[in-house]
Amino acid sequence: MTPAAPPRRRRPSLRAAAVAALLAAALPAAGADEKPSEYAVKAAFLRSAVRLVDWPAERRVPLEVCVVGDDPFGPALDAIAGTSGDLSIEVQRHAEARAARACEVVFVGPSERGHLKAVLAALAGSGALTVGDTEGFAEQGVILNFYLDGSKVRFEVNVDAARAAGVALQPRLVSLGRVVRGS
Repeated sequence: MTPAAPPRRRRPSLRAAAVAALLAAALPAAGADEKPSEYAVKAAFLRSAVRLVDWPAERRVPLEVCVVGDDPFGPALDAIAGTSGDLSIEVQRHAEARAARACEVVFVGPSERGHLKAVLAALAGSGALTVGDTEGFAEQGVILNFYLDGSKVRFEVNVDAARAAGVALQPRLVSLGRVVRGS
């Protein structure tokens, strides 16, 4: 009788490996026992993701990452501010979407759930990459929306919303997320 072959180890998908590499490159080094917080991971992802957007040549420097509404990031978002290589980021917080029209990246806080349409209308035509982390935001027109898959941070991409906003996402960024359609 032939012994049974050992079970095959599943190799991580190319997509999972690419997301892990993207995040690893963006996260500051942590101690062996330290796990970054959910919002540190999201902030690091934002810093990496902006490199995968084809910004207009006339884009201002530094690139402005703004939060509209309540800020769930706290100091984790401030940690991505500054200059690294050819990328310079400034972080701002605004109570109203109209004040964020000059920002290249606008994170729409969960507190804006009840009036997301008004927030997106206020940002219309600004060319902002909208980002959220609230269920249903991508389907309603936010371009990138974080979600948790178990303990892992993942994201959705609304390519229709990106096209409508005039935001040119590189195919690599789109391929790393879960594509959704809507508004």
